[in-house]
Amino acid sequence: VGSYLVNALVKDNHEVYAVMRGNRTPYEYDEKIWSKVKVYTMDRETLYTSDIFDEIMPDAVCDMIAYDVDGVKKILSKIKNDAFYLQIGSIWTYLNKEYVPIDENHPKNATTSYGINKGKIEDYLLDLCRQKKVRATVLHVGHVSGREWQPINPQGNLDITVFDKLKNGEEVLL
Repeated sequence: VGSYLVNALVKDNHEVYAVMRGNRTPYEYDEKIWSKVKVYTMDRETLYTSDIFDEIMPDAVCDMIAYDVDGVKKILSKIKNDAFYLQIGSIWTYLNKEYVPIDENHPKNATTSYGINKGKIEDYLLDLCRQKKVRATVLHVGHVSGREWQPINPQGNLDITVFDKLKNGEEVLL
């Protein structure tokens, strides 16, 4: 997700900074584009304690690093009050869907620590938004897959023919 977003922002003439946890080449790497990106490599704890946000003063942050409320609080404490915060959430906060499309009022029923923590992040950010303390969006993505990774389909398995059925407008049982 991140490398696709970086490419789109650079192509739209935005100044882009990327904080990456490792030194893996981005999935969508284009030297012409990425040469315009200031890349920082650090783990979560280093990011939470660094002064990087004082240095770059971002207008927006797309957070794909924080996995618990404490991490989100640490990032929010470092950015400008008027900066927009995009948290990459997860559909795994809603293990059993009572209705679709899911909205902010749908009960969370995750059973894994990942899904539970992502749900707590969402609740925390929505509460801050209601209080007008932060401008934020939580984007619920499904199974994020890059090259060399087989995606989990909407049925929750690895049958890739489901994507062809969806593309062709065929019925898919969920």
